[in-house]
Amino acid sequence: AHLADAVSELTTYNGADTNAELRTLFTRFGERMLMVLINDDNALAVYRMVVAESGHSAIGMMFYDSGPRECLQTVTALMTAAMQR
Repeated sequence: AHLADAVSELTTYNGADTNAELRTLFTRFGERMLMVLINDDNALAVYRMVVAESGHSAIGMMFYDSGPRECLQTVTALMTAAMQR
């Protein structure tokens, strides 16, 4: 849920915004993700479990498909659009 919330904030960026606004948006995104890792013991426990099991089962790919993939695609699209301006 935390990742989905952070990604939804990234999708509010419209390509006409300035680089400073994009920087602010990515800064907030990064701060939000760090706060989750620092303050949410459940999120950190899930992440650790996924990392520990990822070489032994399909759980790593299942975890990636359930959220990080969309996040990476959104960040990639925003950075690509910003570089093309």
